Amino acid sequence: MLKSSSDGHLTNGKASLQRNGALQRFSWTLQNESQTESMLIWHIATDYCRISLYDDTEKCVGSPQVRSRQLPSYDNREVATKLSCYCAYLMSNAPELLPGNSIDTRFVFDETMYKAREALGFKTRDRDGLQRALSFSGVDNSIFTKGLKLGTELENIEDRSLCWKVMAEFWVENILYIAPSDNAKAHIERLAQGGEFLTHLWALLTHAGILNRNQEPKTVEELA
Repeated sequence: MLKSSSDGHLTNGKASLQRNGALQRFSWTLQNESQTESMLIWHIATDYCRISLYDDTEKCVGSPQVRSRQLPSYDNREVATKLSCYCAYLMSNAPELLPGNSIDTRFVFDETMYKAREALGFKTRDRDGLQRALSFSGVDNSIFTKGLKLGTELENIEDRSLCWKVMAEFWVENILYIAPSDNAKAHIERLAQGGEFLTHLWALLTHAGILNRNQEPKTVEELA
């Protein structure tokens, strides 16, 4: 995965989208003012697809062979949803470990969650409720609305297993992209408390000589 981009540099999801033939369709999700915004768009979209998958599971009928063709890869679904939720947790509870200003990260996260609560109210959070929220958004260009739009676009991928593969590989690449950090103090403090998953990735990438996102990983000979 470290070498997944054409030049060996870490990217914020661009390489995985390109590899799956989805870059042209979804490149707009990466063109934001901050990495926080991109992660939130994909987090909302991933959650939308998780709910959509649940609805499909409830309605799925027929033989086990038919169900196996209709339902997505379990592994990719698990990877996508778990990493998506973990990144949301980091934005809310450990923004100092992420790229950019931690205050700005927390502000954008809180603002987006407020927008989501405002749009959904006390409605049941199912596919129909999310689609109603999207239809009522009109020309709204908020992060929440962008996330719902991405979710519907991903849902419209005919091959549902490819849909989850795109999301899983995006999140794997994203977690590697955000791991390098200038804030070594914050990671060291986390290590003293047992360490976040992201902190352990930071330590591994640092050992590999990757101190920033534009740096190529060192060869085995260079690490020796």
